[in-house]
Amino acid sequence: MKNYYASPGFRINGFVTWSARYSFYLYPIIWFIGAAQFLWYFIFLPVAAGFIIGKVRPQRDINLFCIGAGLFILAALTSMISMVNVPSFRWITYVRDLLTYTIIFSIILWSSDKKRGWSSLEPILKASIFAIGLAAIIGNIAWLFQLKFAFSALLSNLVPGSLASTGLGQAVLSKSVLTHETWLFGHFMPRAKSLFLYSNTYAAILELSAPFALFYAITTASLSRFYYAFLFLAMLFGLYTTTSRSGMFATILGMLFLLSLLASRYASRRAIVAFFMLEVGVLVIALIVIYVLYFNAIKNSVEIILYARGSGSLDTRSAIYLESISWGIRNLIGYGVNRNVAGIQFPLGSHSQYIGVFFKYGLLGIIAWALMLYSIGLKIYYGVQFSSQLRDKSDWWFYVCAATSFFIILIHQATLELTLDLPVAVVFGLTIGSVVARGTKITAVPLTFTAKPSA
Repeated sequence: MKNYYASPGFRINGFVTWSARYSFYLYPIIWFIGAAQFLWYFIFLPVAAGFIIGKVRPQRDINLFCIGAGLFILAALTSMISMVNVPSFRWITYVRDLLTYTIIFSIILWSSDKKRGWSSLEPILKASIFAIGLAAIIGNIAWLFQLKFAFSALLSNLVPGSLASTGLGQAVLSKSVLTHETWLFGHFMPRAKSLFLYSNTYAAILELSAPFALFYAITTASLSRFYYAFLFLAMLFGLYTTTSRSGMFATILGMLFLLSLLASRYASRRAIVAFFMLEVGVLVIALIVIYVLYFNAIKNSVEIILYARGSGSLDTRSAIYLESISWGIRNLIGYGVNRNVAGIQFPLGSHSQYIGVFFKYGLLGIIAWALMLYSIGLKIYYGVQFSSQLRDKSDWWFYVCAATSFFIILIHQATLELTLDLPVAVVFGLTIGSVVARGTKITAVPLTFTAKPSA
């Protein structure tokens, strides 16, 4: 034990825990400066370096996830074959994406350290909830009072003009809490993005964090319960201010999923069947009410949701998705990065994690990504099953809320790139890593993702 605490691995763990925690607490200042899209590389890449040189090793076996991560990195490196004659800024984008995925994988592997896993990660998780809750409060106030302002980040003068002129460069260096007004369900309203790059990525980070805020609101005592409950409600309202249709749709399904898990815990099998029938019945009744009172046709009710912000958003996304799949089928090793084509406003491979991974990293990349998601889903499933047998219900509530967060982001990934906004990728890694770290806290839950829990 003495040798472990004197080792380079322990010093790396201490650096990551301390720097990540206080970076979240200081996140508004970091955003103001313009370092929110860069700082996390300096915090978490030392973990990856530690794995490479053998100084930091996961202490428990998470083999299926490791296989998926290794195959994914291999697919990303192989896709460079297709990056011939691409602009120089695309190479920067490629390196940025690869480093971002490396951070996600490193956080998850680092969380599996049984000596430091949960004790190191929980303070970071709580700090991230604070930062995102504070961002939600700022976004909500700006949205309610129409506080429209914009300014350049302090670091904008240090960024080369070729990078600053790109769409991503402008989003990083130009600071505002609200974006342009958008048409939503017959009304013009501003879109909040708070302290993040885009409204959709802001919605994603709220979806990832809100279930964990709910977990602490349920399991903590006295004033802490009200604190986390307040942040949870702020995040839910913040989700509405983003006007993200896919985000709101995924969250509604996530709430139904959460209710289903609660029913499975506290009700008999017959009651669970009745509950699902009730859910379906409520949905059918809602559609009938919509049909009778408002639209006079189911077709119109569907169209008003799909075209809630006008036809441009749906038509543009459809063109991106169809062309990206078509190009991906013609080159199964992937293109490495997004590609611009004439006639489509945004690059191919954008606006969807699943289609984007297939487009950029080919068939092997999407298989590897699916394998990692499957391994995490299996880990959460076994965690829910085992923790339901424990007297301390906090572990069960943790896995239920983690399952809800994971379920929501699985759906939203269909219309969102996780790596587009670095803080979103970091929080995604933290929420998944917390599942792994929690498993080291209740050691009877297996970390192989394959073995079933013992009774």
